[in-house]
Amino acid sequence: MPAARPGAPRPPPITRARATPTSSLTWPLSFVAIVGVSILAYRQVLHRRHTDNRSSKRDFPNPI
Repeated sequence: MPAARPGAPRPPPITRARATPTSSLTWPLSFVAIVGVSILAYRQVLHRRHTDNRSSKRDFPNPI
């Protein structure tokens, strides 16, 4: 790789991404949204299981 001339402008580094306020908030907000929806769905499933009377012990008083 040839050496650059001393007066040549340097290209911007590729590895450093410019952080804007919107992009820095995108990942945490999406993570919080996914976790929140998962918790709400899980609580809804638990509530449905709790209120479901199909498997109550009243239906089967004498298990073998």
